[in-house]
Amino acid sequence: MQSKLKKYLSFRFAILQTLLFAVLLLVASYLHNPSLAYGLLFVFFVCAYVLLLLFTDNLENIYFKDLKIRDKKTGKNIEAKNIVQWTEKTAQEIEQLKANEQFRKEFIGNVAHELKTPIFNIQGFISTLLDGAINDPKVNVNYLERTDKNVQRLITLVKDLDTISKLETGQIKPDISEFDLFDVISEVIEILDIKALEYGVEITTNAHKGMFVSADREKINEVIHNLALNSIIYGQKEGITEILVEDNGTKFIVKVKDNGIGIDSKHLPHIFERFYRVDKSRSRERGGSGLGLSIVKHIIETHNEQITVESKVNQGTTFAFTLKKAK
Repeated sequence: MQSKLKKYLSFRFAILQTLLFAVLLLVASYLHNPSLAYGLLFVFFVCAYVLLLLFTDNLENIYFKDLKIRDKKTGKNIEAKNIVQWTEKTAQEIEQLKANEQFRKEFIGNVAHELKTPIFNIQGFISTLLDGAINDPKVNVNYLERTDKNVQRLITLVKDLDTISKLETGQIKPDISEFDLFDVISEVIEILDIKALEYGVEITTNAHKGMFVSADREKINEVIHNLALNSIIYGQKEGITEILVEDNGTKFIVKVKDNGIGIDSKHLPHIFERFYRVDKSRSRERGGSGLGLSIVKHIIETHNEQITVESKVNQGTTFAFTLKKAK
């Protein structure tokens, strides 16, 4: 780098020498022949312009061709003409790292918050029982049932955390097989029938035999079950939950639709985020880990399919995802 600078500084000195020589020549020529002096002056300016262009071009070569930096990750040299692109890419990586760090902090905070409530509840119930309430038949069974409920909540949370962690790290791969979608939907309806009756919701489907898809049967069962359960829990009294299947040619579109309380549009972009709750107090009251929809999204994405949501307040919500038809 230093040798290059010395070379081009010498080049600039040569230009100054030429300029001095030309001035002396012009003075001498002017004293004897003015016409010749003007001609030499014109030639001088042309030569000076050419030399200036050459010098500028060489100066650019110093900074944009010969100057190199080393990428710490790859160990390769990067030409300075690509420094702008390299800097922009590095800035983007830094912003991504900051976003990941913020996401990590929020995630840890959310996990701690979700664990704190059931743990404190369990602690309170057990402490009360140990303080003498265990001998009170009007209290002991009730407190033990509440303790069991909170333990189940903790188990659900831990299981869901383990599942989503494995999905995100690619430890869970879809076990693809061909099966009838009607059978899976029928199983889900049968399992949720009592829950639907409890909430006063009717659950129906338009699915029929012969709707064969190529997917992970167990995981798709989990997806439909999760969406249908949410639909029932957040539905309205005497409402309806529909599990619909549409054929678009190469794929089946599965829709879980209800006429429940709906979701405000400001919440829709975040609905698949971990621990995101539209109505926090109501969500915790009705159970769940806050990870269900995030798990659903990850399962669908591992199948290279898409899931969407449409909703309007007091008009209902529709979740829809695609599945590849069996050959």
